[in-house]
Amino acid sequence: MRYALALIPAVILTLGAQSPMPAVYKVEFTVHDHGANSDSHYAIWIDESRKGLLQAGARVPGFTGAPSSNYIDVGTNIECSLHETSGRISLDGAVEVSKITGTVSLGSLQEPIIGQRKVSFRATLDPGVETAILDEKNDTLPFQVETIVTKVR
Repeated sequence: MRYALALIPAVILTLGAQSPMPAVYKVEFTVHDHGANSDSHYAIWIDESRKGLLQAGARVPGFTGAPSSNYIDVGTNIECSLHETSGRISLDGAVEVSKITGTVSLGSLQEPIIGQRKVSFRATLDPGVETAILDEKNDTLPFQVETIVTKVR
């Protein structure tokens, strides 16, 4: 039994020495919603071996036809993954922004109207340089997403 316990730390050290630590990146997003006249800033720390997910928002009550209320998530969801090759960053992901844009009357109930914008992207970036990954200037409510990727470790 002593031999088995003595081997466990040696195996852990050997496995740790064989696999290098993945690089860690800070991915910052700025969402410019010109229709709402607002800018929102978000940051995710991820490494090349994982997908980053950020959810910021609220739950609002909504009518579903059942006797009890249902809740609807509104806010910002960001999902991304990255890979570095030859000093450039390949960033894949999606940004979804939803919010209450009004209400509608259903008898005696006021039901929220939810507006949503969702974009999926694949971009090749230079580290530390702010890059627009979505720019809808021709829309009646312009919307822009910018990102900066910084290698932390």
